[in-house]
Amino acid sequence: MKNKIISALPLLMIMVMAAMGLALARASNQPPAAPPPTGAAEAEPPGVAGTPTPGTDGTGQIGVEGTPTPSTDEAGQPDAEGTAAAEGEDAADRIVVSYPLGLLAGIFIGYPLGQAMAGFSRGNRRWRWVAMTVLMVHVFAVSIVWGPHAILAAFPTLILTFIFTAIMLRELYNGDVMKTIGQHLRLTFGYFKGFQIVNHGKMIVPTEKEPIFGPRIFVVRPGNAVVTINRNKHTVYGPGFYDTANFEYIEKIFDLSPHERSWRIQNILTSDRIPVHARVEATYSIDINRLSAYNDLNFTDNERNRILILHRELADWQALAVDMVEQTLRDIINVRRFEALVQPNLHQRLAREVLAAVTQQLRARGWPIRIDHIVIKDLQPAQEMLTAMGDRWNEVQRAAAWRTILDAIARGYANARALGMTEAELQAEVLRYTLEQIAKDPTTSIMFNRELNELMALLRPH
Repeated sequence: MKNKIISALPLLMIMVMAAMGLALARASNQPPAAPPPTGAAEAEPPGVAGTPTPGTDGTGQIGVEGTPTPSTDEAGQPDAEGTAAAEGEDAADRIVVSYPLGLLAGIFIGYPLGQAMAGFSRGNRRWRWVAMTVLMVHVFAVSIVWGPHAILAAFPTLILTFIFTAIMLRELYNGDVMKTIGQHLRLTFGYFKGFQIVNHGKMIVPTEKEPIFGPRIFVVRPGNAVVTINRNKHTVYGPGFYDTANFEYIEKIFDLSPHERSWRIQNILTSDRIPVHARVEATYSIDINRLSAYNDLNFTDNERNRILILHRELADWQALAVDMVEQTLRDIINVRRFEALVQPNLHQRLAREVLAAVTQQLRARGWPIRIDHIVIKDLQPAQEMLTAMGDRWNEVQRAAAWRTILDAIARGYANARALGMTEAELQAEVLRYTLEQIAKDPTTSIMFNRELNELMALLRPH
């Protein structure tokens, strides 16, 4: 109830001061009290009656050389009808000017006076409203003393002074003259132009990206925090409703909810210089209490300082978190041989090792970043290495096949010598076997003619 009454003070003072202005205007237009009757006209001195006044004719009008005198009737009395008509015209002119002037004076004095009273009632010393009240009283005092036409000179002077002071401060308002004048008006009259709404780590209302100076109302949704700047002072606000001060604006927005990212790390060298690739998934966030992300009442000074550290020292803190995870994984794999990376459950053990190492580094550096979870997937050699390993495997298999063949030939040769075959018989047997294999191959059988077939027949054992 008290807040409603305080909020209604400006409107109440406008009504009161406007009523007072109209009352003063009405009082100033009351006709003066009629003079008491004077009775019969005094007798004129003898010898003077009927003698025209010098410079006038017999009706009291202006003669050729005389001076003007009030209109009189035939008996020499003032003309009551003419005087009443003149006074009526003057009264009408005063009403046309004084009533609107009184109403405007009440409005222009009542509004800043009500704002000043509301500010002092809330504990905020809004001295600009006191100054505006004094200024408006001064302007209308000038109009009363020197007449309403004095406002025609006073208001242009005030407007020009206002514009000049705004232009002198345009660098503070980003240099645009028209926006500077508009912002200067909002600061002067305390005009709150809509809301600013922060959600999902960005400004969603309004969508303009340039700084919006206070005074203004802004709303921070749960899971967000903002850093405002006013002159050289930074202030951290958690979720809630706030009023920005004069010239204060939102400089940085932080998303307090956990962030997830998945990326692929290329060319991680093992200790035996074999490049491998890995896919990593990480969850990270700002290291503050979870309850503080949803209620400003839970924000402590320590948590506000952590957000200020991120703002001042770690502008792109998310990229730093990702880089730290990647570099730590590289360092751990660099000291392992490739054969050690193909062991069962290695991915889980690597992830736990990376998480522990990154957490230790963050604490050592004092960075308010928390790595919640790390998953390592698809750890395998590079494609070039897989191709090279495939070619090497084929060569190994081919060499093994030749070794088997040569071993079989050597054993056959040894058995033949053991059976008593001569060297010539062994060579003839080898030649015969070779020719038979060539003859069985469709691509080479056409080379055989009658002489080769006869040779094969001679080489066959009898």
